[in-house]
Amino acid sequence: EEIIEPQVMSLGEALAIFPHDIQLPIYIPSGYTLNEDNVRVYVGKDAGPFANTIEFEWRAVDRPFLRLRVTDFTLSTGEIVAPDSVEEITLDINHSAALIRGGWDADHKVWTNDVGLRLRWSVNNLAYDLAGVNREQLIEIALSTLQ
Repeated sequence: EEIIEPQVMSLGEALAIFPHDIQLPIYIPSGYTLNEDNVRVYVGKDAGPFANTIEFEWRAVDRPFLRLRVTDFTLSTGEIVAPDSVEEITLDINHSAALIRGGWDADHKVWTNDVGLRLRWSVNNLAYDLAGVNREQLIEIALSTLQ
C-alpha cells in the first residue's frame, strides 16, 4: 500500500505551484484565520490519484475548523454516500451544490452523520469540497467563490 503525502508550503508557494487558477472564498466567518503556512498541495506524477489537488484550512478558537479542497477531478466521478445524506443546494442560476451530511466511519464500518457537513460544487472545471459543521456558513462561503 502506497502512502501519498502532500507537499506542505506557504499560501503563495502553493498558489504558484498549483496548475490552475482558483477562487479562494471572499467570505470566511469572523474569528477564522487561514493557516497560510500549512497549505497542502498534490502535484506531479508522485501525487498519483490526488494529482492537481490543493487543500486549505481555516481555524478559530473553540470552533471546528473549515477545510477547502480544490481539484481538477470531475464531480461526475461520483462518491458513495448513505441514503438521504445528500441535499441539492442552488447557489445561483449557474451553480448548484451537493450538501453531504456525515461520512464513513472506517473503525465501525458504518456511515455516521456525526462527522460534520461537506458542500461540493464546481467552478471553471474545478471541483470544490468544503468541510465544516454549519450549513448556512458553508453555503455563504461557497457563494463567495462565485463572485
